[in-house]
Amino acid sequence: MIRSSTLQGFNIPGAPQKLIVKMFADDTTIYLSEKDDYNILMHVLNKWCKGSRAKFNIEKTVVIPIGSEEYRAEVRETKKINANQIIPIEDDIDILMDNESTRILGGRTGNKMHADVPWAPVLEKIDKALAQWNRLNPTMDGRKIIIQWIIGGMTQFLTTVQGMPEQIEKRLEKRICTFLWNHDGVTRVNMKTLQTHKLNGGKGVLNIVARNEAIELMWVKTYLNLSGSRATWAHVADELINRRTNKTIEHLAKINIFLQGWSVPTSKGTELPEDL
Repeated sequence: MIRSSTLQGFNIPGAPQKLIVKMFADDTTIYLSEKDDYNILMHVLNKWCKGSRAKFNIEKTVVIPIGSEEYRAEVRETKKINANQIIPIEDDIDILMDNESTRILGGRTGNKMHADVPWAPVLEKIDKALAQWNRLNPTMDGRKIIIQWIIGGMTQFLTTVQGMPEQIEKRLEKRICTFLWNHDGVTRVNMKTLQTHKLNGGKGVLNIVARNEAIELMWVKTYLNLSGSRATWAHVADELINRRTNKTIEHLAKINIFLQGWSVPTSKGTELPEDL
């Protein structure tokens, strides 16, 4: 019903259809353009609930304004997406402030959200789990397996979803080393040696940096899928990258940065998101 409504959603260049709704299990994310009417969305949802006898959990609904700082502030102040919206957003619905974040399918998103925010609870869980295992005085081989289970297992999904900041990566590297040797001092064997395969004289200890690079390569693989089933985010990435390239290159000529010879500025201060 939402897709067939008058709501415009996001029209992404190159994408086969507009981005208006994404659903997974009991989580629903709806995308509205600045020209859409929030009240029309509520009417569609209420109609769907009556027909299906389902119920949306309005108390858990979060609105994330997207756009300039001025626009985001205006949405929070007026509780309206645009001036044509007659009925404002209900007071019991949270409109996300800058520097705040909300959980979506295991990840966190928000405007001006610090990259470390999603990792605080994960690091806390890791420290507690390792402390419990450490009481059993496991062998080095046992510690290697525990590192793979706890640090590798607890970080893989979030790294895939949001990437791992360098400072978190370094902290986990140190945590792997101290847990493996059960002390914080100088180690007897170089960690690079321990991270190599057993056939090469190592222990096969988790290399968090190499693991994260492999995850990034899988993102690149998805991005380079130019078929009709290409992910929506890849089209968004194309547009963000294309808008920040040399203006002398024709927009239509820019197909894919990995398959062509042009580039984009990546120094600090550029508007390109860090993930790209």
